[in-house]
Amino acid sequence: MSISSSNEPERDSRSKTLPIVQVSAETQSLESSAARTTSASMSSRDSRPRSEPQFKDSLRRELDTIVLTMMKSTGAGKRPKTSSSTPIPSLMPSTKRPVEKSPVTAAQADQPWRISFHRDVAKKIARYGGEDSPAFTPTIRELKHDLATNPKQFPKKLGKLKDARAAHVRFADGVEWVAVFRVFEESRTVRVSSFGPHDEAYAEAENRI
Repeated sequence: MSISSSNEPERDSRSKTLPIVQVSAETQSLESSAARTTSASMSSRDSRPRSEPQFKDSLRRELDTIVLTMMKSTGAGKRPKTSSSTPIPSLMPSTKRPVEKSPVTAAQADQPWRISFHRDVAKKIARYGGEDSPAFTPTIRELKHDLATNPKQFPKKLGKLKDARAAHVRFADGVEWVAVFRVFEESRTVRVSSFGPHDEAYAEAENRI
C-alpha cells in the first residue's frame, strides 16, 4: 500500500505537463500557417498584372516624356525671339508699286556709244592736227570708233582710277599716249577725261574723275 501511494504524484505531474506542451505545439503551427498565408497573399498581389487603364496611363506618360526630351534636344517648339529691329511681315498686300528700272533693250545695245571729250582733251587733239591727224596711231577717229563700238574691250584700272578704263595710242615720236575714260551705262556715254603721255594722262585723270 505504501508503494501505490508513492506513484500517484508522478501520474498527476505528467497529466499537468502534457496540456502545456500540446498548447505550445498548436501555437507554433498556427503562427507558421499564418506566415505562409501572408507570404502567399503578398506574392499573389505583387505578381497581379496591372489593369488596362493603368497600363495606358503609364504608357502615355512615358511617350510624353520621350517627346518632350526630343523637342528640348532639337530646339523644336520654341517660338523665335523677336526684337524691335526685326521687321514683322504684314499679311495685307502692299499698295506701293515697285519701281522698275528700264533695262537696256536689244535695240539700244546695238546702238553705238556716244563719245564725249573733256574740253582740255578736245583742245589738245585740235592742236595736234585733229581727229584724222597721222601723228597718232591709230588715229583719234579710229580710237573714237573703237570706243563707240565696244568701250569695255579696254581694261579697267586700279586704285583711284578703279572706275576708269584706258586706251593706248602711239605718237609720231614713238612715245605712248593714253586716253583715260569712264563708261556710263544709263546714258551709254563714254567720257574721255584725259589724253596725253602715260604719267601726264593718269595724273590729269585723277584730278578730273
